[in-house]
Amino acid sequence: MATQSLIGTAGAVSYRTSTERVSTTRRSTTRLTKRGRNVVRGAAVASLLIVIGAGFSAVGNASEKNIDATPASTGYVKVVVAPGETLWSLASMVAGDRSISSVEDAIVTANNLTGPDLTAGARLWVPTK
Repeated sequence: MATQSLIGTAGAVSYRTSTERVSTTRRSTTRLTKRGRNVVRGAAVASLLIVIGAGFSAVGNASEKNIDATPASTGYVKVVVAPGETLWSLASMVAGDRSISSVEDAIVTANNLTGPDLTAGARLWVPTK
């Protein structure tokens, strides 16, 4: 009777000894060829380059938005303040036939300055002639 309980529906009996190991993990039968590995590697590199490019583009666009918001499109140029230069001296250089005080006010407004003091090396938008 013990023999009948060990027989399965197919009629085969399977016995395992205590020294045999049963594998619980299966190896995948799908293997990539050398070409397949290169395709996967290329796709990974391409996606990485796209992500890096998008990051640089986002940083670049952020700074360009600030440039577009400046008065450059309305007749202004960017100048670098030299040591010893004042707001009055900048305004007098570009005033032409306009009053220096109105040009000075335009420089203050375009650059959101809080006072007449300038720092050497600062970049300011100055109206053109």
